[in-house]
Amino acid sequence: MMIFAMASTIAFAQYDVQKAKVERFSEYMKTELSLTDDQYVKVKTIDQEFFGQLKSTRKDSASRTAIKKIREDRVAALKNVLTEKQFAQWMALKANHQGKRNGKQIRDDYMKKELSLNDDQYAKVKAINQAYADRFKTLRRDSTLAKGSSRAEFNKLREEKNAALKGVLTTEQYNKWVSIKSKHDGRRKDNSVPSDQKKG
Repeated sequence: MMIFAMASTIAFAQYDVQKAKVERFSEYMKTELSLTDDQYVKVKTIDQEFFGQLKSTRKDSASRTAIKKIREDRVAALKNVLTEKQFAQWMALKANHQGKRNGKQIRDDYMKKELSLNDDQYAKVKAINQAYADRFKTLRRDSTLAKGSSRAEFNKLREEKNAALKGVLTTEQYNKWVSIKSKHDGRRKDNSVPSDQKKG
């Protein structure tokens, strides 16, 4: 039972991480490309499938060719949803972020844009995000923690991170960031897996 509980905790944590990644990419595209609500829903669905396939492929140690095919399929799917202008803009963004574009970079750039961070704030926020990302990663890999303890530790880290960000942002910026996070958290809850399915 203990092994099952630990495995379930890790699985839920990975599920939440993937959902958060999808949220970041979809929100980033919505902001940068001025997506309509319908486009946003379709882009989010495409990203959910993309990250799911990518995770499974990497887990199975598939070849680079298979991963490349998944990425190409995602681009083709997005092309069918976006307008010609939006798609061209997205490809330009991809090229601009080549070699560094990942979830963390998009999150940092998203915060810079939405909160109008200056260069000093951006550097500090980026450092905070990286430091706590590493700590969250270490915590997720800690199989010795029970489910309740793990959740408490995650909450504690989130509170510490929020306090660190509050020390860098202005009151207006911090309140706006809290509002954005609350909106994202609400969407994640709306799309969460039913509790009876989680137990299974």
